[in-house]
Amino acid sequence: MKVRAIGGANAAGKPIRLRGGLLAFNIEPSGFEEVVLRFNKAQKAITLRKLSLETGVEVAELPDGTKFGDVDYLMKSCSLLFDRYRDLDLIVASFPFLMRDSEHGLPFSESRSVQAADRGAGIVVLSEDDLDTYAKRADRSYTDTLAFLLIGELARLLAGVQNHSDTRGCIMDYCEIKDEVVAGLRRYTFDEECRRHLIDATYGPAILRLAARFGHPRWWQDQSPVLWTSAALFSAGLAFAATDALISLATPYGALVRAGAILAPLSAFLLAFVRTIRRK
Repeated sequence: MKVRAIGGANAAGKPIRLRGGLLAFNIEPSGFEEVVLRFNKAQKAITLRKLSLETGVEVAELPDGTKFGDVDYLMKSCSLLFDRYRDLDLIVASFPFLMRDSEHGLPFSESRSVQAADRGAGIVVLSEDDLDTYAKRADRSYTDTLAFLLIGELARLLAGVQNHSDTRGCIMDYCEIKDEVVAGLRRYTFDEECRRHLIDATYGPAILRLAARFGHPRWWQDQSPVLWTSAALFSAGLAFAATDALISLATPYGALVRAGAILAPLSAFLLAFVRTIRRK
């Protein structure tokens, strides 16, 4: 079977935009919409949209109560979705429990990504087992931690970056001892070797931007356009009022007009700012 590459570069050398879908098996974690929003704001080479799944998937259980899913079954479930969503190049699914495949006797908490050979598409399944624990220990939000797993899988799937066995505080640390994932979560970046590999890959720069946005966000980057529009109006109103005051201080009702020019955009700015803070 001929393997079709996922995406690629156009004639200008720019990455062809990949369209992806994000869905949750059985249990949808909080912050799914936030992942999609911030993911798409960080870069334009890979876009995500939220997908819905009408039915759940089978979950097995060990005698000790440990729940897990068969990774091959999960991958196949994702692959079938390409027949429904024919415009997608990538399907990303989160699974709330451990996974197990034919090569592992015991369930594991690794995430997996594969290339759908005949479709020119990719599948990523993220295991969320104990994710909230690692998030709290690394002082990261659940959203940032879920994105951390996704960014690592995209680096492997789209740029060929491989996990390394030693722990460097890098997104691509293998972390055989799962507690070591906390070091990578805290740093939330790629080491120099992985970064050099990504810089030369078609989708590498986009993946680096994702790591920067989720790992080291600037508070203003993800704010509503209303906040910036209000700030611009306030600045313009302040400049107008200052200029007007210099030209004419004696105009009837001039003080009220100037006060309105300042207070109206200032009120809008403060309202947008408060609403932004309350959403955090």
